[in-house]
Amino acid sequence: MPMRKAIKLPEHAPGQGFPEYALILALAVVILVLILNLLGVSTRELYCTVLTSLGVETALCESAYCQSAFESMEGWQSSQNQGWNIQNGNLCNTSNPYPNFLFNQCSQQNAPSDYVIKIDGATLNAGDGYGVFFRLQNYDNRPSGYIFQYDPGLGGAFAVRKWVNGNEINPPIALNRPPGYTWTGVPRDVEIHVKGNTYTAFVDGQQVLTFTDNTYMSGGVGLRTWDKTSVCMDDFSINPIQ
Repeated sequence: MPMRKAIKLPEHAPGQGFPEYALILALAVVILVLILNLLGVSTRELYCTVLTSLGVETALCESAYCQSAFESMEGWQSSQNQGWNIQNGNLCNTSNPYPNFLFNQCSQQNAPSDYVIKIDGATLNAGDGYGVFFRLQNYDNRPSGYIFQYDPGLGGAFAVRKWVNGNEINPPIALNRPPGYTWTGVPRDVEIHVKGNTYTAFVDGQQVLTFTDNTYMSGGVGLRTWDKTSVCMDDFSINPIQ
């Protein structure tokens, strides 16, 4: 009886493992995010839309407590009713009586003790700088609170000072002098995280200083200019902190 020849089955190539699939998926996500950004689609908004449709709530998707696209001066209280004005959808100040404060009225009522301040496209055109008040008390010509200053006049520095009853306290409680920094003529995005007794400031997404202090644990937001400063700002918002 003739012997049957054994049939040799082809060997299967080993399948791709989990790490390979994970890498492919990660690359696909990165490419998708880049495409969405190029098309002007906010990935945060897309993410929040999906979560909302699923009935999922998250702090990331909470709307801003206060915001302004600077279509008008509505919601802002000037200390002397001069200097601040709207120019082509930007909040600008080119006249600087002293003191020259501008207070956000919404933050007096709607903002909790912890929040994130965001100012987009702030361009210092001339002068010694501008400041952003937070945990602000006393919405008049004698404010108390903290102020983050974008201050080339202070030897070229980011600084935080404490204000008490209209008086600026020296020395600054936080100071950073970055070398070779372009202070004027460049739009900057400013972000200040206010949480508990810890405060962190970012410019264009880069942390520029942080500090802790227990003096003021609540309060709103305001702006300040001085000397011959000329500055314009695009958008403003106060948002939930993560």
